[in-house]
Amino acid sequence: MVRPYHGTDEPDVVHLSLRAWAPVHAAMREVMGAEIFERLYDDDWRRQQQRDVEKVLADEETEVWILPRRDH
Repeated sequence: MVRPYHGTDEPDVVHLSLRAWAPVHAAMREVMGAEIFERLYDDDWRRQQQRDVEKVLADEETEVWILPRRDH
């Protein structure tokens, strides 16, 4: 059942986002080469991705819904 996001969901949402984007960033690194990729992403795209997701989740104007994990 889909439900509104709660602040306690943040770690799971961030973790899912990092897992989902990992293959994309790996492919981009391969296409661009390590030097260009690292200049664009300060050698760690995960920090930026986490900040971006946290910013969206904290924005009171943004409505976020989630599908909870089955083990919760």
